[in-house]
Amino acid sequence: MAETIFSFASLFWYGVAWLARLFDLSAVLFVLFWLRNLLFLFVGYRWARLLFPHSWRAWYAGTLFIATSPTMLIGNGQPSSALEQTSFSVFFALLALESLLRRHALGYMLWMALVPYFNQMYAIFSYCYVFISLLGDSSLRQGWLRWAGATVGSIAIGLPGWLLLLQAARKPAVDPLAVWQTAELSYPYHFFPETWDLVPQLILLGYVVLLFALCGFWGDIDSRLRLNLMLWTGLAVGCYLLAWLTPYLLCSLTLLHLHPIRAAELWFLITSVLVAGAAVVWVESLPSDTLKRWFTPLAILVSIGILWRFGYGTVSVIKGLFLLIGGIELYRQIARRTAFPTSVGAMLALCLMFTLANAVRIHTIRVSKYGNWWGIPSAPAYEIARWARVHTPPDTVFLVPLYSDPEGWHQFRHLSQRGVFGTRKDGTAWTFAPAYAREWIARMRAAGLFEAAGLNEATYRIGAWVEFGTLRADADIFRRANHRLDDARVQQITQQYRVDYWIIPADKPTRFRVVHTHKGWKVVRVTP
Repeated sequence: MAETIFSFASLFWYGVAWLARLFDLSAVLFVLFWLRNLLFLFVGYRWARLLFPHSWRAWYAGTLFIATSPTMLIGNGQPSSALEQTSFSVFFALLALESLLRRHALGYMLWMALVPYFNQMYAIFSYCYVFISLLGDSSLRQGWLRWAGATVGSIAIGLPGWLLLLQAARKPAVDPLAVWQTAELSYPYHFFPETWDLVPQLILLGYVVLLFALCGFWGDIDSRLRLNLMLWTGLAVGCYLLAWLTPYLLCSLTLLHLHPIRAAELWFLITSVLVAGAAVVWVESLPSDTLKRWFTPLAILVSIGILWRFGYGTVSVIKGLFLLIGGIELYRQIARRTAFPTSVGAMLALCLMFTLANAVRIHTIRVSKYGNWWGIPSAPAYEIARWARVHTPPDTVFLVPLYSDPEGWHQFRHLSQRGVFGTRKDGTAWTFAPAYAREWIARMRAAGLFEAAGLNEATYRIGAWVEFGTLRADADIFRRANHRLDDARVQQITQQYRVDYWIIPADKPTRFRVVHTHKGWKVVRVTP
């Protein structure tokens, strides 16, 4: 696995590693996490101002909606709630596209130049958006030389990121079939549309219809903006269709690497700001008597996205909805008897208060669940990883549970700074190091995954194993294979690979010597 590290083409983590030499890593990550969140709000504000230049309430609503981190409902999209490089690339790409529509060539060039330093895939997506706009927007097309120069400038400034990608691409996939198998078994949600639920896809279709309706029949948006939004909607639909064609008809590993559905994320975030702002502008246009009469249902409509985003499960959403209705209706009754306003600004302020209150509620739940004021989970794997880091040599290799779950075993490697035989999560390395796919398949085969799932490599065809990687609660093949691991199988593994320690449930029988125990788990010494 160590050989794949330098195939990960993101200069962001090189920068983090350099900063960690000067400052505490936790402090570096903490600062970057909050910088990421503030940057996301800035993106929402900039786009809201572009789409609705005459309504400060729409700016507020767009930023507020972006604060809920609306992600694509399919394909496990971005931005992630965690600190990682792709979220930054999405934000800079959105700022570059915003500069394009404002006709700010310098801003476009500088923002676009930052994208490949984080994730080159989103730079490619962004250039596709720009190309579509230049083709369809005559005003942009007339100044094509200016935008071509800005694009070349962005590529030149971002050259270190592109060179890192080219260096990683020099190691081609030595076994394409193993790459397909790994993509299907590890995390197929990003790549195979058959794993996506129907309802989220219908909701996205509703987004497309709504955007075309807003752009086609609503005159409050600038005509140039409407044209570009419609062009980008067509591109997003094309990416969705390409996501279906790539694994089942085209069978292209190159396109699979690009995650076609991810290109639609930029459109989805822009559309989210548009819908939130449009709702507020429409409410603003209502007569004051109508607004007072419909204050409660309109406020619920504006904040339903926030509720949906912050709710934990159906029961929690229903509770939150009742609290929201009760709170807004109580405010409306008070406003009828006092001078309190029932304006759009008051409505948005209530939404903000609800968002903050719900965030506090969720954090309280996390504090109660995990037993610390930070609400940070303390999985068994974390303590065992700390023990391994202190009590074992740096070149030690552990056989940890193969599956990924709240117990945190997929995080054991970086927390312990020790080697790991292999996990389900390791399979995702094929996206930046396709040559590793063959090794991952071999290790999973040695661990008994193929036997546990009944997989037959002789009859394999592309797409046939997706159902096994879609980890349904009743059919987690990685958990099943891990449960079937015994002393004999582990001894067979040690004949092919180095394994020094094996981590198993405390009640699992074994003849190997126990060297450490913690919360229902034990570490046994495999090699003498």
